[in-house]
Amino acid sequence: MPAGRFLVAGTALTPGAELMLPVEVAHQTRDVLRLGVGATISLLDGAGGEYIAEIIAVSRTAVVVRLGERREGQTEPAAHITLCVGMLKAAKFEW
Repeated sequence: MPAGRFLVAGTALTPGAELMLPVEVAHQTRDVLRLGVGATISLLDGAGGEYIAEIIAVSRTAVVVRLGERREGQTEPAAHITLCVGMLKAAKFEW
């Protein structure tokens, strides 16, 4: 299962190609999630497609991935959530 999902719209994604991740995505994968070589992430193309990508190189300045096949992305979450508001006094509820 991929460790994270990232939008890379505007970047040409080709199955089997090697891709240097955009700076923001590279920062998230390398410094925040602390993913290394061999980890997988999911890249969204902004057009409904999703690519599973394997990290093949990590350095201080770049993260390089190898793209897998394109598949249709998951648009709706599997879990349905119902939110309820607790009853408060009128003054605090309006705040």
